[in-house]
Amino acid sequence: MDVLSLLRSKNRCLLRFLEASKNFLTETQTLGVLPSLPDFELQRESILKAISLYDRKVTEAIPHISAADRTPELSKAVEQSLQEKDAILAEIVIADQQVLKLVEAEKNRVGRELAATNKSRNLNQKFKSSWVAEAGEEIDKTL
Repeated sequence: MDVLSLLRSKNRCLLRFLEASKNFLTETQTLGVLPSLPDFELQRESILKAISLYDRKVTEAIPHISAADRTPELSKAVEQSLQEKDAILAEIVIADQQVLKLVEAEKNRVGRELAATNKSRNLNQKFKSSWVAEAGEEIDKTL
């Protein structure tokens, strides 16, 4: 497989990565709550593994490019592919910043909810009666 097709395939994986982030953001806006983070992480992790494989293949393929194949056209095509990659990465950074904001907001909301629950539980425990019927003591049931 030639280097240019490997770079283009890697860019397609980066686009899938970006699409995963955008879909996560869209689902969050549509549903009003965060979708499953583990599913999102798993999807992105599998894409990152594919990108890593493409990187390794590119690294292996570069030394095997013959001098005759190292043309200005190839250099220009590789440069264009790298520029596309940089543009996709910039979009990924922007999308991931939005994802991080949503996750941080959800973390803060859950923290506030947990603190309120703990406060309610503590107040409830303070006002619980500590009286327990001991031997010979019973509640007077006559009115």
